[in-house]
Amino acid sequence: MTITQKYVDFILDNIIQDTITVQLYKPFEDGSRMYTKLGPTVHCKVTIHILEKYTRSAKLKLTFDKYEVEELFFMPFSSSPESIEGKTRTKIERIVNKTYIDDNRTEDIKQMYEQQSKLLGEAISKMMSNRKNEQN
Repeated sequence: MTITQKYVDFILDNIIQDTITVQLYKPFEDGSRMYTKLGPTVHCKVTIHILEKYTRSAKLKLTFDKYEVEELFFMPFSSSPESIEGKTRTKIERIVNKTYIDDNRTEDIKQMYEQQSKLLGEAISKMMSNRKNEQN
């Protein structure tokens, strides 16, 4: 086994997790989408299965919602584990969002954001009400 193969094994065994949570981008009326940092966010759980290992890459199967997507992920020997993890997470997030959009699920995502916004508003209202009751 070569060093690059050992590096791929190390990355897959120790850096890439079996499941991650990624954010669905918030769609707007004009068709644009945005990664939300403030306010309610909608997340999607992604399960990662290793299908095949190669010298500098691996074929992974991503399972989320009702979808299964197979994709090749590169793990350059010259990149740090943190860099590979970050690039892998970003690529998975893009794949998940593209899959939802390509399946015409923009309205579903909008509804998920509206529900999260409603839940956040209710939680804040309840917290403020509890604080007011404690002060009295």
